[in-house]
Amino acid sequence: MATDAYTSACTNSMVSLTPWGPWPCFLSPSPLDSSATARAAAMAQLRPPPGLERPELPLPTLLGARDKGCQQGKRPLLKSMSSMSTACSEIADYEEVLSTINRGGADNQLELMDPAVLVQLPKVARSEAGAAVLTKCLATATSAVAAEVAAAVMADLPALACDAHGSAVILELLNFPEQSRVLAARLRGSVVKLTKDKHGCWVLQRALERVPSDMQATLASELKGKVVSCSMHMHGNFVLQKCVELLPPAAMSFTVAELAASSSEMAVHVYGCRVLQRLIEHCSHERQLSVLLASLLDSELRLAKLVADPYGNNVIRALMQHGSAEHARRVMALLSSDAVTFAKSRHSSLVLER
Repeated sequence: MATDAYTSACTNSMVSLTPWGPWPCFLSPSPLDSSATARAAAMAQLRPPPGLERPELPLPTLLGARDKGCQQGKRPLLKSMSSMSTACSEIADYEEVLSTINRGGADNQLELMDPAVLVQLPKVARSEAGAAVLTKCLATATSAVAAEVAAAVMADLPALACDAHGSAVILELLNFPEQSRVLAARLRGSVVKLTKDKHGCWVLQRALERVPSDMQATLASELKGKVVSCSMHMHGNFVLQKCVELLPPAAMSFTVAELAASSSEMAVHVYGCRVLQRLIEHCSHERQLSVLLASLLDSELRLAKLVADPYGNNVIRALMQHGSAEHARRVMALLSSDAVTFAKSRHSSLVLER
């Protein structure tokens, strides 16, 4: 109604209407004044009234806001009619796959065995909605269905393991004993990448938990030469901790050897101290680790810094509980030399309580 009144007012006051709004006649360049300056001045004064602006609309994305789970977070913009037809085709395939899987509900696995569905699973698993449907189906799936799904995603497995949504599907597949070894074997060659990835590190930990000891050792061996960097990585330290917890001490001897040269630095690192704690808990009687720990305790000044450090005190507490009697004697000798001062410290007092 406001727009109609405005249009009427423009007409009565001899204001011409244009596709962009009103054009006052008095702003139109005179036939006698056709200079570019006059035309530019007239255009500069022209502003659409409130409510009649025409904002520029962004080009549509491939799957729109619905598909938030693609690997890059955004789909490429449509730039031509051919890409538009491709987008429509992919949208149709995506919708059809989800519709087919949902047709029988979570208890009916026949839809998941459809060849037309299986070929689209790598794409579907990367979307939030698709991953939710797949994980729900796999939670009650039979081994035969899990085998078909695993085969469908096998080629894209390392990439899916690092995907925000696809990793959830892989985690669910690893719960099937028949598929865990096959999937873990496909991850070989990508262990370091997965170890340092936000989502891949969880997939690798689940794989280590599900596979036999020989496959565990095979996967862990790919971390040789990368122990220090992985120990100090916010995601990689969790994978190393899991390796130490699951593998026999002899299989993790390379970890101790690589950390020996930087044991003092690792003990006071926010992530590295966790790896040292797991080694003390599970490998404290190994000769290599005893040499590493001795280097931490051979100086009273270094030991005093570790005891008072926010991260180093955790290593000393683990040493008090799982180390040898000689290790405990050295720590107690230091603490008893100035017990009052250590007791007043927020971190060293935790060692005293131990």
